[in-house]
Amino acid sequence: MVKVTKREYIETTNNEVDNSQETVSKKAAGYSVVDQTVFLLLGLVEFFLFTRFVFRLAGANPGTPIVRLIYAISNVLMEPYRFIFPTTQVEGTVFDWSVLVAMLFYLLFAWIIIKLMGIFFTASSASE
Repeated sequence: MVKVTKREYIETTNNEVDNSQETVSKKAAGYSVVDQTVFLLLGLVEFFLFTRFVFRLAGANPGTPIVRLIYAISNVLMEPYRFIFPTTQVEGTVFDWSVLVAMLFYLLFAWIIIKLMGIFFTASSASE
């Protein structure tokens, strides 16, 4: 039987708690990086889709370089959602329902990824 003094017990316990907190904080930092990356990508996607929506609604000239750039990038993002709903046209302005649906689905997709990463990091930190 090994005798442990009260001081040694407290120091050992404190070291174990510190190591456990360090592991959890490292995993939380990893989750934070994933979380921030997903939000950054979501922000870029939403920016291009919203700008496309506003340009079409306002009747922007598609021959302008910036409008062409926005349309080119957003065309790739719109491909899975194209023609879900018909577009409404009134004298040069276009209300494109499909863009709004795409924005909603990308937001939902990002939310699911963040929730899954939260579950993953919580489960992996609990198992240690």
